[in-house]
Amino acid sequence: MKGNDLKTMKTLVIVSTTPDERAEMTLKTAKALGYYTVFCGDRPDDIIAELADECHEIDWEDPSSLLKITADAKADGIVGLCDKAMIPVARVSTELGLIGNSPESIEILLSKNKFRKLQKKAQVFCPGHVVVHNKEELDQAALPLRFPLIVKPELCSSSFGQTVVNDMEELKAAFSEASANSRNGSVCVEEFVEHKSLRARELDVFLLGDEIVWDGLRDSYRVERAPLRPIYDVYPAELTEEEAGRIKETVEAVLKESGVRIGHYNIEGYFTEDGDFFVIEINPRPSGYYNPQHIHYFCGVDLTKLLVTTAVGDNSYFESQKTLPKTRRNMITYSVFSDRAGILDHVHIDSSLSDKLVEQRYPLGRKDGKPVPDILTATRPLSIPVFEFESKEETEKIRREIDSLVYAVLKEEAESESDEPGEFGTEGESGEPGESQAQVESGEPGEFGAEDESDEFGTEGESGEPGESQAQVKPDES
Repeated sequence: MKGNDLKTMKTLVIVSTTPDERAEMTLKTAKALGYYTVFCGDRPDDIIAELADECHEIDWEDPSSLLKITADAKADGIVGLCDKAMIPVARVSTELGLIGNSPESIEILLSKNKFRKLQKKAQVFCPGHVVVHNKEELDQAALPLRFPLIVKPELCSSSFGQTVVNDMEELKAAFSEASANSRNGSVCVEEFVEHKSLRARELDVFLLGDEIVWDGLRDSYRVERAPLRPIYDVYPAELTEEEAGRIKETVEAVLKESGVRIGHYNIEGYFTEDGDFFVIEINPRPSGYYNPQHIHYFCGVDLTKLLVTTAVGDNSYFESQKTLPKTRRNMITYSVFSDRAGILDHVHIDSSLSDKLVEQRYPLGRKDGKPVPDILTATRPLSIPVFEFESKEETEKIRREIDSLVYAVLKEEAESESDEPGEFGTEGESGEPGESQAQVESGEPGEFGAEDESDEFGTEGESGEPGESQAQVKPDES
């Protein structure tokens, strides 16, 4: 079908880079609702081309191309799924009178400098910071700040280019890398806020007017060998009532001050030594790594469905969240990376977890037998297994051990260790996954998360890569 001229169904424009699992899952959700879908962004891969009713490559530097496509499609709504898409989408929705946010409100959240100023205006915790446009300005610009400092790209949705520095010599050395990773070449220099735990608090929330759906709150853990990258999430978050209230109060104040009125937001932060909740960043788009699908399984709230339905003016599903009962499962979602670069043999999952595995997704397809990067340079995990447990106590026990239970095995390691083939979560003799391994090839959904109706710390950036990190964590089991 080409075009929806009869307007017998809602038309939704979906804007994203590719490959990106968020585009795939959003298209599938929209199609299940009977919407006509128009994908705009990079050259679509085979999955996107098959799912979308129309596909268009756009010039990211020329917003008029997206405006024309959306207008010609007589779209009822438009959504963006990555940082790169959010300002163009806001401009188009404003120009065409569609539901959305102002470009100015989105720009505030995407710019590290403007976001820190926003925090001060909202009267929430904020570290001292400056934006530096060239290396010659560093000496003077850094004078008001106290070392240690963290240097990071001013416009960037990943943890690349970030360095903690302790003196002016290190600051100058770190500037070039940060500038090279910044979309505008500018660099943000902040006072370093120490955080002694490997745990951060991550939220995926949905905002409509003055109301917020909060169910996507979880504990997000890093590991010592890659302290800027989120590795595994634990549901539900371990919080006191007072801590949960402080998180909500702080996030609400910042969102309100920014001027945004609708949408899915990915948020990271942690508590300072004085008990303030430090909002590291608020990303004005869904998080990657299938987090919306994990949240759906955790509590029953489908954030992707909230995004697409409210975009076309249908608030019925949002309103239903006020009365629908919510589940609360005990879960761990684990992003598997290889510690070293090499040829992947398989992803090992210990047999003791065989009856705990709900599903395993592969963001870029199976990589067995192919070269893979190390944990510090990879942009996507090799796989994302999801485990469910009977109690919080069992969840915590496995959390403390999970690094030794789930891991990538390179070919040379498999050969030297004579790893037994065909065990749960490993390859059999023919290279096929073991029969008991739950899997979703190339991110295709199974029953997991399906409806009955059918970077301070790192967060996923434009294609799910880790985001900014403010805190350099130290070993701590909390």
